[in-house]
Amino acid sequence: KDDPNNSIVYFIQTGDRTDNYSYTLTAFTAFLISLTLVPDLRGRKQVGYIVLGGLRTLSSTVGLHITITSSSPPHFLEEKIDEYLSYLEKDLLDNLKPQLFREKYVKKYLNVILSGKMEKTERELAPVNLMSRIKANVRSGNLDRVGRTMKSHRRIRAQISSKRYNFEDEDEPIDLQLIESLDFVHYMQFFKQKISIYSSLRSKISVMVSSPMSRSEIYNRKVFLQLESFLKLKGFKISGEQLQKIVRKSDGKPTVLMKELFQYFAS
Repeated sequence: KDDPNNSIVYFIQTGDRTDNYSYTLTAFTAFLISLTLVPDLRGRKQVGYIVLGGLRTLSSTVGLHITITSSSPPHFLEEKIDEYLSYLEKDLLDNLKPQLFREKYVKKYLNVILSGKMEKTERELAPVNLMSRIKANVRSGNLDRVGRTMKSHRRIRAQISSKRYNFEDEDEPIDLQLIESLDFVHYMQFFKQKISIYSSLRSKISVMVSSPMSRSEIYNRKVFLQLESFLKLKGFKISGEQLQKIVRKSDGKPTVLMKELFQYFAS
């Protein structure tokens, strides 16, 4: 009840998981998003301190997710995600020349796949398949060996339960021939129909989690945590209880906060 964080999982469904065309173009779009999402939303706009995005597979469908944790309200986060997707389409993709699209994105994506860096890139982002990352809460034996066995077990179980029976790969294989021959016009047709916020055919859902704390409580909590870290770093000693009392007394007024802190450490 004292967690000030709000969060959103914004999911765009792009097709059936067994449709290799949709899966491959969705994976390619996830690669495009990985180049700009975090620099734009977490860096430039500072929308949230956790910003993740990429490919997401469910039991029978595939799509893209953008996940944000922030002190801002979830509906505000959804607006910022829509703004980002509009920026991606209107400012970046629509202004590309076909040859630049091939050179800057298609060839780079092929190099990432063929060099084996794709798996490392996905590990640094949110998991593609959430179910495959669920770990047993009781273990015994050699943890490394058991971990590898459990990972294999989860992959096989997921393939059987979804009736896909692809036991070689954890996720569906990317169609390299499709990527090698991909041209700008055909890709943009897919993007504008399945992903664009301006599309009437897009399938999208947002799952929002709001903090039970009021906005003033969230603000005070943020100020308290920031001050606590700063004061400890600088060697100033103050109890958490006393610092919370000072933050509440300041009531969101920086001048009052500074005055109360000065009086405390001067006494």
